[in-house]
Amino acid sequence: MASFGGNIASYRNAILAIDGVGEVQVYPAWKGGGTVLCSILDGNLRPAGEELIHAVQETICPLEEGGAVPSASGYGLAPIGAAVTIGTGTELELDISLKVQFLNTVSDVGFAYKSQIEKKIQEYLQSVRQSWGTMVKSQKIEYAVTVYISRIIYAILDIPEVVNVTEVLINGAATDVVCKEDFRCSRCRY
Repeated sequence: MASFGGNIASYRNAILAIDGVGEVQVYPAWKGGGTVLCSILDGNLRPAGEELIHAVQETICPLEEGGAVPSASGYGLAPIGAAVTIGTGTELELDISLKVQFLNTVSDVGFAYKSQIEKKIQEYLQSVRQSWGTMVKSQKIEYAVTVYISRIIYAILDIPEVVNVTEVLINGAATDVVCKEDFRCSRCRY
């Protein structure tokens, strides 16, 4: 999508150019015409802190003087008539359990491979976070990232001594986890 005067690509480009922002989701008309919600992650692809949220808010659409409501008067980078609210994603904690089978030649599997397995899972989860700002391909404005059990298994199988991974549970369930942002935006200002 080409960037043009207040479209989704325009907001994405402007916000991603701000120092410290790692990713953004843009929701037009989230509270009716003229409102825009932009949910950001920091440079480490984690929920943004209050300081970064404030800096982006002031750059894109400063709050009304003495208020908590974004000004639609065009004082920031947002076009006149757009009241833009900056929020952040919510981090979801994942409890992942699994069983790993090693080659018969591996004798002590206790903690020897635990850090390698954790590293492979973290690398996979980082790749999931990198796709957080990518819209689902449809006519509807929707963002979703999925943590797939099969990709966790695939990541761990990259360790040469591992021959199988079974009984993978994410938060106690043997199902993939689909993450979608809540439009209520718990860290938003109104």
